[in-house]
Amino acid sequence: MILDLDVDLDTMSESDRILTVFVLGLTVALLVHFVESVYKTTLLH
Repeated sequence: MILDLDVDLDTMSESDRILTVFVLGLTVALLVHFVESVYKTTLLH
């Protein structure tokens, strides 16, 4: 599945909108967690 960030939220159904927001939020959370882990590891060495 390809994420199209130019999706018009108004044309999406409610469930699709919630799913998209959830997936984006999860992706951001994982990225932040990954960056923090790398940063702390680099900081310790």
